[in-house]
Amino acid sequence: MHADVVEHLHWIDAEQFSRFVALAMLAPGPLLNIGALIGFAVAGLPGAAVAIAALYLPAALIVFAVGRMWQRFAGHPWRERFARGLAPVVLGLFWAGVFAIARGGVSEPITLGIALTVGILAVATKLNQALLVVGAAAVAVVGLR
Repeated sequence: MHADVVEHLHWIDAEQFSRFVALAMLAPGPLLNIGALIGFAVAGLPGAAVAIAALYLPAALIVFAVGRMWQRFAGHPWRERFARGLAPVVLGLFWAGVFAIARGGVSEPITLGIALTVGILAVATKLNQALLVVGAAAVAVVGLR
């Protein structure tokens, strides 16, 4: 999404994208939230509605179909192997997203410090991630004055 809306289409800049991600992470369904924010930034309420529909409907249909198939194959030996094989893919996609967001949001030493601190706390503790984001925002507001 970052590559499309920031680098290719230039609808928003990297800083806006990072802000939208941070805001979207405060509520459930961050992908839909960021899609709505980008859609709204580009075309107002109709843009937000189209973005939500475009992001939600295809994924919902795929999840529904795969979920039915997954239940149908319960007990098959390949199912557990397949699930274990997806773990590295999920981790790779997660870290690719982290680095894409960091490029736009980490622009000064203080933002690097905030990002590293929050990242370490998120991995090493069981602190609520929404509270980490709110805490990071508070530190940024005070530290970036």
